[in-house]
Amino acid sequence: MKTPHLRFLIPSLLSLVAILGQSCSLLDAVNSAPSAPLPTANPTEVTCLPATTSAQVGEILFNAQVSEHQQPAIRITMALQNSMQWIDFIRPDRFHWKNQAGEIWEEVISVGGSSYARSSTQGWQPTPLLDPAAALLMQAFTNPPKRLSEATIAAQLTAAGVKDVKFEGRSAGLSQDFSGSCIYELFVKSGDRILNTEKTWIGANDGLRYKVEIMDETNTVTEVRLFTYDPFSIDTPSP
Repeated sequence: MKTPHLRFLIPSLLSLVAILGQSCSLLDAVNSAPSAPLPTANPTEVTCLPATTSAQVGEILFNAQVSEHQQPAIRITMALQNSMQWIDFIRPDRFHWKNQAGEIWEEVISVGGSSYARSSTQGWQPTPLLDPAAALLMQAFTNPPKRLSEATIAAQLTAAGVKDVKFEGRSAGLSQDFSGSCIYELFVKSGDRILNTEKTWIGANDGLRYKVEIMDETNTVTEVRLFTYDPFSIDTPSP
């Protein structure tokens, strides 16, 4: 099976490394996906943690990942440049991943250590081991989040060819989306030039991520992730 994109596994700042140079908008793909109306809240009823630096924003986002790790179930819908992905996890060991690009798709399910795979060219088949790439995806949910320093991330960006790496962050205020959410922005810069912006919606009442939007230096949206935590099921597929 093809290796899935692993961007959502990488802590917020580092995730921007993977999308340098992308330019196609994903707004149409996200807007065309069916979704329930978003609940709203009175902005005066909740407040957001202040943040004026990338370190402060990074701490808030890391704490959101820790909170997500404690949820019984999580579902992530990802709109990428040329594909869509769906990742589901139910604690402790039920995992589902699907990747689709046009009419080509592949899908993996793991339940209690038993794994199954299918694609646009074949039906469900049991597999003795979970595909290594899918196993890495699953580990993002089974293993606790890891914190990376800005120095480590800057070193990796520098090794990738980015010069004079700088990080900036800020709170962008309260949104009525997702029953009231706080928006935080992280910027990766080369000198004074903004290379990428990552905007995250975090629930003001529960501290969970509900949306991540990544833009390139032209302010074109290159990736969108939507998070939900409502109960759902992942069952062993029928042949």
